[in-house]
Amino acid sequence: MDLKANKILYCIVLRSRFCILSMGKTLNISMIFLTVLVLLPSCKEKPTVSTAKLPIDPITGVDDPILYTHKLTKESIESLQQLEIDSMTEGNLGSQLYNFVKDGVYDYGQIFKFIELRWKDNSAEPVQKTRKEIDELAKTMILFPAMRIKMECYTDNNGDPSVLEKISQARVDYIKKELVSTGVAPERISVKGFGSKYPVADNKTMEGQLINNRIEITILKLFN
Repeated sequence: MDLKANKILYCIVLRSRFCILSMGKTLNISMIFLTVLVLLPSCKEKPTVSTAKLPIDPITGVDDPILYTHKLTKESIESLQQLEIDSMTEGNLGSQLYNFVKDGVYDYGQIFKFIELRWKDNSAEPVQKTRKEIDELAKTMILFPAMRIKMECYTDNNGDPSVLEKISQARVDYIKKELVSTGVAPERISVKGFGSKYPVADNKTMEGQLINNRIEITILKLFN
């Protein structure tokens, strides 16, 4: 018997005793218990049905349409081994892509960045000794022929916004041209320059400007 039922029973008994004492009459005790039996069912609380949704395991990709798992084929494993032989610099774009493919759980919203690539001032001409990451990207896309990417370029705010947007577009156009020259189909590469829009750091500091001068890559597709 729950707490609420006990309280009602206690009240009924007290009320019965009061009636007996005040009226000077003897009540049939069986009538008291009959009353209790009638009232007790209404004392039971209805169970609360939860409408909360159970959490979904993110590893299955059900709660995130851009998260997938994929068992690597023999060809993919061999391609990874080839990338490993090329010994890409740890942390650079090539290394980021290698680790992504090797992981086996693919977040197609993940952003990859050129780390060492630098450009001559206000131009779309790269500093040659820093262009290795372009070559690493080309190798990766050749070894994984189903791979499609989106590439977006940003700058700091030093200059006219319209000019900076044109420079940023010219930079990703240059990289796309270099990738195509190695055999990557142009339709596999989507590019856009945004100039000084969407900064992610404070342009008032040198460090912030370096961070804002960035090229971001998103993998749209990796396997057939």
